[in-house]
Parts: sequence; structure tokens; C-alpha cells
Amino acid sequence: QLPEGAGLVSAPPGAVLSGRELTWRIDELIAGGSEQYSVQLKLTADGANALALKCVGPGNVSASATAVTQVESITDLKLFVNDPIAPAPVGSEVLYELTLTNRGSKAATNVKVVAQFSDGIEPTRGEGHAARVVPGQTLFEPLPRLAAGETVNLKVFAKAAASGTHRFRVEVRADESEVRLVQEESTQYLEPVSRMAAPMTKSSTLR
Repeated sequence: QLPEGAGLVSAPPGAVLSGRELTWRIDELIAGGSEQYSVQLKLTADGANALALKCVGPGNVSASATAVTQVESITDLKLFVNDPIAPAPVGSEVLYELTLTNRGSKAATNVKVVAQFSDGIEPTRGEGHAARVVPGQTLFEPLPRLAAGETVNLKVFAKAAASGTHRFRVEVRADESEVRLVQEESTQYLEPVSRMAAPMTKSSTLR
């Protein structure tokens, strides 16, 4: 009998699955002999997953055993930051793109994302999820749930007030882990250069 919620991946030849019961027939097992059979399962439930085994032979002879596997799902968040192409212009709004993926087997809940800037550059707005801007930071409202395999894309817009190398830092937290996910990027900013072409004149002498 398979554990509750388990999926059958592979079974011995001739095996038949009915509900949670997997049965197959052994034509012959000689005295003192042994046979090995492989059953591969996909376990989806946290906690103790019990596989109950029972073998019944002629004369109502039987043997039974139980194999218990302890399963614990985990979240595995991966953050990717795409910063502006350098050098970026001072005084113009630029975009920082954040891609957050849950590569684990368990949903992440109450996911908090905070974007921070160094002196000389200020965030202007956030997109992709509700966010508020305070000096030097964009604070996204907590994501209620990020399912296993799910990806969310967030955008942070900012504007530099001075030239130089400005730092951008993202911090991610979730209720399922005490580990903080942090990524930092540095982007060079330059003052825009305006070039005005002087009008060309041509003089000639008439003779």
C-alpha cells in the first residue's frame, strides 16, 4: 500500500495499481531463495510516509513489513538582478529588474523584498507588486505566497543626482527561513554631455 498522496513512478513488471494498492504475482520462489523488486515513488506529503508491504503465499502463509520515509519540503529562493547598462545618465530615470524564483518544493510565504540605494541616487517608483518609496529605499508589500516553481518579476526605478559609482542592494526574506537573500550591484553614472555643433561658414572672394 502506497503512502497517502504518493505518485507511482515505476513498478515491477505486471504490477497493477488500484487506488493506493499495488499488487503483482510472483510465479515461483524457491526454498531459501530471495528476489528483489523495485518500486519508485514520488512523495508529495510532508512528514512520515509509510509504505506497507505484505506477501501472501499458498496455505495462507504471509509476511509483512513497513518502510517509513520522513519527508520535509523546503523553499529555495533564487534572486537575479539586472541593473542598468553602464555608464548610466545622471538625472534620467533608470530601471533595475528583479527576478525572484522559488526553486524549492515548498511554497514561500510572507516574502519581503527591500531595495536600497547608496547616497547620490534615489528610487522613484516600484512596479510588479504594491510598493512604497522612502528616502533611499523601495519597500515592496510582502508577497503572501510564492509557490514552488513560481517566478515573480519586480521593477525598481531610480534617478541619480550625482555622477560616480552608485550601489544598489536587494534583500529578500521569507517566513520559512531565517536566511536572508542579499544581492548587490554597482553602476557607474555620468553627467550627460551636450554637444552643440557650431554653424559652418564659407567665405569667398570675388575678383
